[in-house]
Parts: sequence; structure tokens; C-alpha cells
Amino acid sequence: MKNLAYQATHCIGKERHVGDKTHTEHLGSLARIGNWLQEKYGLDNIKNMKSHMVQSFFNEHAHQSASTVEKYATAFRLIAESIGKANIVPRSNKELGGRSAAQRYAPKVGDAGKLAAIREKLVEMAAKNPDNRYLVAAHDMRQAFGLRAAESLASCKVVQRGGKQFLSPDMTKGGREREIEIKTAAQRDAVAAVRALASEYGKPSGSMLPPHKSWQQCYDQQKNTMSRLGAVKAQNAHMHVNRHDWAREQLKSGDSRKDTAEALGHGREEVVGHYAP
Repeated sequence: MKNLAYQATHCIGKERHVGDKTHTEHLGSLARIGNWLQEKYGLDNIKNMKSHMVQSFFNEHAHQSASTVEKYATAFRLIAESIGKANIVPRSNKELGGRSAAQRYAPKVGDAGKLAAIREKLVEMAAKNPDNRYLVAAHDMRQAFGLRAAESLASCKVVQRGGKQFLSPDMTKGGREREIEIKTAAQRDAVAAVRALASEYGKPSGSMLPPHKSWQQCYDQQKNTMSRLGAVKAQNAHMHVNRHDWAREQLKSGDSRKDTAEALGHGREEVVGHYAP
């Protein structure tokens, strides 16, 4: 049996939804947790981790800064989810000595004018080079569904149930499955655009990405292109701000904070405080 540090770090894959720096930080936290569990409890299998062990870890590390506590909380959740015991880690960081999501983050409001100007530039790029059409489609998917950057490049799966249609995103953070009800014309148009590209490329999986480019190449191009066009935090026009705007619209339309959190891909209702007051 491999030591616990090895087992803990191998609970997760490459984490394509996060950057290399974040992934490296996760691996470091996982290794430290694995070593601690082995030394403290003599565990030989990470699957035997229990809730009292989690709480004991945070009791011993109460002197750590709130941000460090939050990093360890994320790592513990990654382990717990991978071994099918998500409920052994409290859903709120505050219970572990960290800050609540509402305390850590403040809602952002996108600059509608800048966002519109960026889209126009993307359309111009697509007109010059059809390979760039996926950038426009991904932009519209983020605005219409509040998707993350990685999710907006993924295949477009639509589920029908009870006379309603739902988008089921791929490339979700932590691999969490979720469904977002398709309610508006903008959402239907965004889905149609993705499907049209996928059909043109003859991809049965539903991918709208150019066949001669890998997912990673498209992800990097999207990130670099958007930054070059001014989609940055300083201008309130970065890709993530679409999620903030979308969350507020969901709440205005009458959706509960719980439903909004789930549609955003979060398991904790308090996280909505990051996106909307």
C-alpha cells in the first residue's frame, strides 16, 4: 500500500479546470494532509479518513491564517469527494476556522459596454478566420448560462425532462454534474450556435472546437485573446464576471439562492454571496 501522502495527491487528476499554480498548491496541501493523517492516526488507506480526523486537523491548525485554513479545507473536500465521503467535511469554511465565502469575496458587476465591445471584436476575428467562431460561441455561453471559462469550451449536452430542457455542462469544476434550465431566447441561441459548429465539424461528441486544435490549445487561445481584448478584472470585463451578472439575474427572476448556487456548480448556498448581494 502506498503511503498516505501519495494516496492523497492521487485522489485528483490533472484538474484541467484550474491553473498549474493552483493545481500545484492543491498537491502540496494534499501531501501535507496525507502525512499528518498517517502520523496522527496511523492510517494506511486514505479511504478510512473520518470526520473527527478532519476536525482534529483544523483544531491543531487553528493558529493558521484564514486563507491557509481555506486551502486545507479545499484539499480535504477534494479527498472526501474522491473517496465518496463528501459529508465528512463541513460545507462551510467558517466552521473550520476560515472565512465564509461572502466574507472572502465581493460581488462584481460587469461593464456592459466593455463586454459588448469585446464581443464585437471576437465577431470581427471570426469573420477574418472561421476557426475563431468558437470564441464567440463560448463568450455567449458564458453570458447565457454563467459558465466558467473551461466549461464554455466544452461539449454542449442538452437534457430533456418534464417538458423542459436543461444544459448539462462538461469540464465542470471537481467533476460535479449539474443542470441549468434553458429558459431564455439568448440561451437557446447560444446552444444552437454551439451545435451548428459541432455539426459542421462532424463531431458526434458535440464539440464546437476546430478539429485541428486540441482542447488545451483552444483554452490557451481563449485566455490570451480575451486578455488582449481587455477582458480583465481592472475593466470589470473578465470572463468570470459573466457568472456574477448571471447569478444576479437568476435571483431577480425569482430563483432561490440554493438553486442559483447549484446552477453555478457550487454545493454551498453561502457561495452565492460571492456573486450577488
